[in-house]
Amino acid sequence: MDILLLENSDAFRRILQGIFSEIPDAESYATADADDALEQLDNKNYSLICVSMYLEDGDGISFTQRVRKLEKYFYTPVFLITSEKSQKVIIEALAAGITEVFLKQELDQLINFISRLASKHSKLSGRILYVEDSDSQRIATKQVLIAAGLEVDDFDNANLALLQYTKKEYDLVLTDIVLEEGMTGSEFTNKIRRMEGSKGDVPILALTGFDNISRRIVLFNLGVTDYVIKPLVSEELIARIRHLLEEKYSLQKVSRSNGSGYPADKQVSTVIQESDCENLQNRLFHSRAELESLLNNLPDVFYRTDMNGVVTLISPSVKEVLGYRPEEMQGKFLKDFYCTPGEREKIVQALIKGNGKASLVEAWLRHKDGSPVWISTNAYVRFDNRHEPMYVEGLARNITERKELESKLEHFAKNDGLTGVLNRRAFLEEVEYQIDISHRYSWSFSFAMIDLDWFKNINDEFGHHAGDDALRFFADTCKNIFRKTDVIGRIGGEEFAVLMPETGIKSANDMLIRLRNNLSKDPLMINGRMIELTFSSGLVFLNTQDESITSLLKRADNLLYQAKAEGRDKIFSE
Repeated sequence: MDILLLENSDAFRRILQGIFSEIPDAESYATADADDALEQLDNKNYSLICVSMYLEDGDGISFTQRVRKLEKYFYTPVFLITSEKSQKVIIEALAAGITEVFLKQELDQLINFISRLASKHSKLSGRILYVEDSDSQRIATKQVLIAAGLEVDDFDNANLALLQYTKKEYDLVLTDIVLEEGMTGSEFTNKIRRMEGSKGDVPILALTGFDNISRRIVLFNLGVTDYVIKPLVSEELIARIRHLLEEKYSLQKVSRSNGSGYPADKQVSTVIQESDCENLQNRLFHSRAELESLLNNLPDVFYRTDMNGVVTLISPSVKEVLGYRPEEMQGKFLKDFYCTPGEREKIVQALIKGNGKASLVEAWLRHKDGSPVWISTNAYVRFDNRHEPMYVEGLARNITERKELESKLEHFAKNDGLTGVLNRRAFLEEVEYQIDISHRYSWSFSFAMIDLDWFKNINDEFGHHAGDDALRFFADTCKNIFRKTDVIGRIGGEEFAVLMPETGIKSANDMLIRLRNNLSKDPLMINGRMIELTFSSGLVFLNTQDESITSLLKRADNLLYQAKAEGRDKIFSE
């Protein structure tokens, strides 16, 4: 773990460097010059940045704002070290992207925090089977995995990966869900889960472009252990892999101690650590004076409720997060401050499943002004000497900005930047999901491949900007014609596709005719000229033989090319 230290005081800088040198697997670079620090950040990848509040040429908050503009340090922890920790400093620091604020007289807490953080950056050990049909994605991700210390066997085809899996032992399987050749990631997962013994129990981490409740349920029902949303963030991917490997190793250790004979083909040498919030919680509130001090200075919201969910204590920082003063919330049910009862139920269910502990549970609360606020909560039940539950305590962090960023990233990941409809990968994953759902619940759908006729002529005559206008115009017309339940995607170039759930061939054909008539009645205007867009289409209906997207695409493609061969501006269906 590489640490960058920016500290104005020579004496304090030497003290910190000496302390950092005693932390296992930690190396540090110290400087008093902000420009030198930025140059170091550019030349090397640092896992942690510690910066003093007061610098010769500025302050630590301004420096952090400059760091956060560097893409590779968007998520890197930044600790601010200061001699005073007022509420104003904390607010400005968090707004600038600082992770934590430590007083100079709290060096022991800083070192404890960094020591635990260092353990999370230690090299992993384990063998991973990785399936991804995108060459560029597979190569880039494999490099990240190898850099983390993992041994990786990668394949672009699930059939070949499954054959390898039967011959070799793996600690974890990482697979994309949408695979265009051979088995899909869902089928691959299902076949592994049908195997006997430890072969069928391996952790499976799925890669997907969507994140909604129904897809999560389908993935987990298929046997996926966890999932990561694309586009991949390497820090998140490694953190999830670390957690799954640690959990597997822990279970193996328990099984061996119980004499169960569970096979341990390869021990994963990772250090099992509790989360930073849990470590903080275990040490909180040794005295009333410490409690008051902590409550007044915590940037996160600490709360305590009785076993009926009535707030008995809450920190002043709740005013910054929810707009309420502590006295406005004390004596009231905490559930009344959530957007829906189901959001509060997330915490309750996590506590039940975790035997009194819940970690990083995300939920939606309501600000005093009515706006929604996303929070991430670590909570636990306090028990008395007879192990009877007394009350619930928790720490809640405002993650609204992060959730908004994630929402934007998800939109960019699944939508075509030009037309706003789903991109190829997201659309194919949606079709794959609809196939699974349709077969499971005996539903069906119609599927159309659409290709704009003579599109190249528009580019040649009017330029590529006009071609872009034509694509946007066609996509907007599709959005107006098709229903909200229908799924529209741009497959590539001037080729589009539409999935129409619970729609027969005749009704689907009528909708395509409406699209054609609308394009004829309301033509595209380019440089004062009316351009009537036409299209050719291949229309098919899902049948029981369509176990994957491959056969569906092939049938629709064949009909599309027949329509084009017959002179274009035609709809061919089965």
